[in-house]
Amino acid sequence: REPTLFERGGYTYQENEIINVSRTDGMRITHEGQHRRFMASTRRLREVFAKHFGDQVTAFDGKTFEEVPAESETCPSTRYVICAQK
Repeated sequence: REPTLFERGGYTYQENEIINVSRTDGMRITHEGQHRRFMASTRRLREVFAKHFGDQVTAFDGKTFEEVPAESETCPSTRYVICAQK
């Protein structure tokens, strides 16, 4: 999957084209279309986690596990892992 990022009304969304493989009645490949999902920024998620857990919040790219800079809104893979220490 290669998501596309786009902005609407000041919010970031990602759009994925979904292709499924079903093994019911043999193998069947289905195209499920394009789906848009709201994507919360890593900066905003850090703020929420910091509010509840303290200031030790780190975001990592979900694919490369490289640290995402604190000022970034997203990361290259559009998937991320948030780690917080209380």
